[in-house]
Amino acid sequence: MRRTLAYTIKIAPCFMILILSYGCGFRKSGLTSPQPIVVQKKSLSSPSEFISAQEKAEIAALKDADNFYPHAPGLMWNLVGTANGQTYKLVRYAAIPADMPAGGFVYKWLRDGSPVQQEVYMVEPNAIDCVGIGPGGTFRYDPPLPVLPLPAISGAAWSWKGKLVSAGGAVSATANCKLTGPISLKTDLTSYKNVFQVTANFLVARPKGVENIRSETWFLPGTGMVRQVVNNGKRVLVVDMNSMKGIPASAKYPAKNGNNDIPKK
Repeated sequence: MRRTLAYTIKIAPCFMILILSYGCGFRKSGLTSPQPIVVQKKSLSSPSEFISAQEKAEIAALKDADNFYPHAPGLMWNLVGTANGQTYKLVRYAAIPADMPAGGFVYKWLRDGSPVQQEVYMVEPNAIDCVGIGPGGTFRYDPPLPVLPLPAISGAAWSWKGKLVSAGGAVSATANCKLTGPISLKTDLTSYKNVFQVTANFLVARPKGVENIRSETWFLPGTGMVRQVVNNGKRVLVVDMNSMKGIPASAKYPAKNGNNDIPKK
């Protein structure tokens, strides 16, 4: 069953205590000590034997999700956006609000220092869902929009049909998406190796007609989104990552050639 933001789900950590019993020696007496009982011990190859299949799936999903959508609080990305000949300084940072259900997180966006958008996500065992977008996450997908299948396998294709709901009402929409990679990517800022691309084609039933929106997003595992291009036929928005903070730079950006010296600020 999918979780929604209407319910706060608290998952208490489960701890398994393994108690080992040791035999006690007999005191010296005139009685003959009984022969020790040999107990066949079970070989434990790893703690995963104590984890259910469902829990294993959830753990794997969380690891895969964090590769494409890193969301540890404190992570921050500096980006550059261009549209209609204008350039914007963008900042995106991850947060997990106190009232967020388990598996949920948000990306908050700043443009030239001012808040402009919030994206709300939920990690499910089989997908990462986008629940809402827009200022404060005010536009809601009903049902939630899968943005990445889990596990993330190149060639995966999926579709969505639902409504984009806001305070002003709801409009019908569909999406057809595909994941490909790993591939190489070159931008005006740098170049990458082993990135994955998600292509999504949206049809949105606006009051004045159907709007066709094509979104292409490139992900570097461990770093997340490094480039996005959104084209609605009238405007093309290009967003490129400039730098990432909140983790040791050396852990993700080798000094030479790994991903060609991503600039750090």
